[in-house]
Amino acid sequence: MLWCNIVPLHLSQSMKNPLLRPKRLLKNLALFRSLKTATRVHPYPLSFNRGHTRDLSKGIYVPEAKAFIPTLEPEALALLADLFSVRVIQENLNGNFEYRDKKWFIDVCGLRIATTTSIDISVVAEIFSQGIYEMSLLEPPGLVLDIGMNFGAASLYFANKYDCPVHAFEIFPPTFELAEANFQLNPKVADRITRHCKGLGDKDEELSLAYDPDNKGGLGLYYSAKSTKEQLVKVEVVRATTALGPLLESSQGPVVVKMDCEGAEFPILRDLDSSELLRRVDYMILEWHTVGGELSELLDILHRNGFASFVQSDGDWKIGYIRAVRMK
Repeated sequence: MLWCNIVPLHLSQSMKNPLLRPKRLLKNLALFRSLKTATRVHPYPLSFNRGHTRDLSKGIYVPEAKAFIPTLEPEALALLADLFSVRVIQENLNGNFEYRDKKWFIDVCGLRIATTTSIDISVVAEIFSQGIYEMSLLEPPGLVLDIGMNFGAASLYFANKYDCPVHAFEIFPPTFELAEANFQLNPKVADRITRHCKGLGDKDEELSLAYDPDNKGGLGLYYSAKSTKEQLVKVEVVRATTALGPLLESSQGPVVVKMDCEGAEFPILRDLDSSELLRRVDYMILEWHTVGGELSELLDILHRNGFASFVQSDGDWKIGYIRAVRMK
């Protein structure tokens, strides 16, 4: 009787909201036997099946992760937003998922990485399974620069793969703290990572920038707040030549640069070009964003400094990757 009283009310609401699909809600009700559970998982565009079950003592079983979602907190349900990445991590890397303290902890490649959003989970899949930072090096690097550290996954990847110093730069203090927590989870490799809570540019300055914890990897110098929940965070920006010069000049081997800084790649490369420090870099993987300038300018700078480059894009040519290697 209870279902008869409640379900029609929710279905009438579904008709008013095109994002709510009555048939899918009914299917979820039949599967999970809980209106609360069915309603909370309803926004996720998934095709639940009998493999997704609800255990009253453990929560929702997600076969793609071989793990239970123990609560209906938004942070816990984030696992459902990108099941493709979850499946890739579990099947390709034998990854393990554990939820506690409003974070999904992922064990992968001998590392433990805490994630707070579905985007974080997709980043772990991109780095460790899809190999977005894989490089064919003629000799081991003497230094890796991680510009745009985010929550630390790439820095841990490099420190785990290469026996060399890694210097990582993150402009936003709240994101820097999340990375620090991940480094503490991996003390054996974290000792190789020197962390800098500052951004890089073509001049020294202190700024107040909009910060969205749900979109940590999409923030930067050119980001504009998109909702009232975003707060302004004070950040420090230092000239790239000042921060990187001593590191580049003291490196005892090839220098690898990974750069993902949401448009700040333009002032950074301009500055390193003007100081001729870019000639001390041997390999570069750079995510470019036209929010900061034109792709052609980046390619001109790289070619002028002796790099051969390969450009990847998703097709709209507003964002993509540049892989560059110095020609000997």
